[in-house]
Amino acid sequence: MIVSQLSDIHLRVDGVPLKDVIDSEAALKAAVAHVNRMTPPPDIVLVTGDLVQRDSPEAVRRRSYAALVDRLDRLPCRWVAIPGNHDDRDAMREALAPGGHVPAHEGFLQHDLDAHPLRLIGLDSKADDGNQGHLCAERLGWLEARLAARPDHPTLIFLHHPPFATGVGYLDQHYHRFKGASDLAAIIGRHRQVRGLICGHVHRAAQCCLAGVLASAAPAVPFQMSLDFSPAAPSSLVREPSAVPLFRWSDDGGLIAHSSPVGDFGPRYPNDAAARRIMLTLGA
Repeated sequence: MIVSQLSDIHLRVDGVPLKDVIDSEAALKAAVAHVNRMTPPPDIVLVTGDLVQRDSPEAVRRRSYAALVDRLDRLPCRWVAIPGNHDDRDAMREALAPGGHVPAHEGFLQHDLDAHPLRLIGLDSKADDGNQGHLCAERLGWLEARLAARPDHPTLIFLHHPPFATGVGYLDQHYHRFKGASDLAAIIGRHRQVRGLICGHVHRAAQCCLAGVLASAAPAVPFQMSLDFSPAAPSSLVREPSAVPLFRWSDDGGLIAHSSPVGDFGPRYPNDAAARRIMLTLGA
């Protein structure tokens, strides 16, 4: 089983660039095209929050959700999403629920997908206000009950906010605010079928061990935050290429994480020297 992840799309469809320099529509188009070129294609794509840009006008946000569904429906497999701090649950539900990409019922937008060899549980970590993550008693109880119901089913948890510090100064100072993170780690520690946790929010790839499992933050689709470990470093972005995280699950090998940079890097060159010379002679 192959799970792919797209995160922090921040789509805005009125032609206004993100941060005055980033074309979010072009970035999403490139990411979708990249996933569509994968062989074999993933079995599912998890979209881990911040689907649209919050500071755009409400009408633009709603059009952005509709446009996002149109773009992501071109993926070669099913996709599901959970909200980030930029998202509006009601607008997200209105646009995404008809296609089965989020639950249709009121309340938190969470998933329990257990039809795969690797169970996928999506958590809604959006706080009522601010950019911080929040898992209240209701959401934590929901997670604990579902894990307890299937203790023998290997599970991957996905959410928007990372429940761990990255070590990047300004990210930890301004973005790492997660109420309930220690409770989440405790639940994972009690349920050994959890094999990994993936998230977004920080616009950088980062990994750590959380409660004995792999915890991974994804690069963002449109732009990355600068990598600077100095506590006094100012917040800034860089145009580093995005990447699509991939998680391969097998019963014998467990969960293995990969990262596929978005872009066209030319043909694959065979290891066989004679075949490689023929390709170079033909100008490949």
